[in-house]
Amino acid sequence: FKHQARHHHVVAALQPCDMDASGTANVVHHIMMELDYVALGLLTISVALSAFTPLFRRMDSTPMRLGMAIMGLYFYAKWQYNVLSVPAKTAQPTDADKAAFFRITRDVYLEFSAVVLVVFNFAVAKLRSENADLREQLRSQ
Repeated sequence: FKHQARHHHVVAALQPCDMDASGTANVVHHIMMELDYVALGLLTISVALSAFTPLFRRMDSTPMRLGMAIMGLYFYAKWQYNVLSVPAKTAQPTDADKAAFFRITRDVYLEFSAVVLVVFNFAVAKLRSENADLREQLRSQ
């Protein structure tokens, strides 16, 4: 019985007809968090690509800047929402209170990291692009 209870969310994810509204919200939240972690990984990779490869020009293009801006607004809005949702500490917290506090603060740090990476992507791509333009101007003189 203990083994079945621990993996109940997996069964619920495979059988959406049997879930109540709370179960559906949990599955949606879990999927959104997985997508946020994927986005965090992609942002990290794009910083490395902008910093160390010629792909910085592509990252400094209007469509990529627009995509980064949309991603930044998304993570900023989620960050602000979750900052306001951090539960207040109590004198005698239960294990459930501690777990809820951990989850929400983990989400806050994830979203803040993503916002920082978006800004860093903008800065690295823009500065490398300006540097390359200045180098070309110096060579042409």
